Amino acid sequence: MTDNTNNMDFDQSIALGSLIKPDNPKLEKIKNLYLLEVSYLDYLINIKTSIASYFSYHDKTITDKDVRNAIKNIKHNMETEIGSLNTDFEKLVAMELAKQVEDSPLTSHELNLVLDHIIAEIENLSWIEDEQAFVKRSAYILDYLSDEDIYNYETEIEDIIDEMGLPYVQTEFFLLKEDSDVVLEEEHELEPEIFEMDEDEILRIVPEDCDEAYNFLQKYVLELAENDQFDKLERFYDKFVEEYKTYIPIYLFMSMAYLDHDPEVARSYIDHALEVIETIDNFSVAEKADLKSSLTDMLEQIETMLN
Repeated sequence: MTDNTNNMDFDQSIALGSLIKPDNPKLEKIKNLYLLEVSYLDYLINIKTSIASYFSYHDKTITDKDVRNAIKNIKHNMETEIGSLNTDFEKLVAMELAKQVEDSPLTSHELNLVLDHIIAEIENLSWIEDEQAFVKRSAYILDYLSDEDIYNYETEIEDIIDEMGLPYVQTEFFLLKEDSDVVLEEEHELEPEIFEMDEDEILRIVPEDCDEAYNFLQKYVLELAENDQFDKLERFYDKFVEEYKTYIPIYLFMSMAYLDHDPEVARSYIDHALEVIETIDNFSVAEKADLKSSLTDMLEQIETMLN
């Protein structure tokens, strides 16, 4: 991968705050990027690329705490010239982010949400007893690690998950790069032969418990929506729920598919999911509460779009 740590050709007298769009009331209602990551992938990948590049080519000792502090400092100094930030790492992250914002402007609130999302991702990896958990994961996902570093990283994750007594499938999931939002852009299109399959063909390859089909179904549903094939999507949905009515992710995928096309319809799928949850006998009270809480968060995001 490319080393951008020495590519400081951007005007460092510019402040990030000078490049952003004015805030607007609608966007200010968004509390976080939960379920909205795809809309901000360019910015998230931009920051993670700077982190991975700096770690791989400049400073192997940089920690998650260093990254978190740098992101917070950038967030609190939007009006400060990039060249006046505290460290070379902060300047690099801010400079690369400024290039992205200049090409594709966003509001101050949106930029804060992006930075907060990075901080949240760092905190979400705190269960890994490694002060570089997020840094290494970013470098791993973005292919900035050497073969030796990849081996060491994968071995470390396997050992940690084994020590925690978790099933090996958790290791496979964690090391599966395709599940990372960093590479969602690269996966945006399905193979043509899969995309052209009819509903019955899709249903035949879905296992009864549907778990193995999660990623495939999400891609299939969102790709149909991306190509405005909502009639085909609805036919597939009707057939799918006949077989797997209690598979909650299908309602989430459908809601995501309609989010930009018709937020009212998107909301209806979440409402339906909340109803279905109450009918599932093998879910504990706690499991139902967790699911309903997550879906309610999504409803709030949709309400923001409608108001």
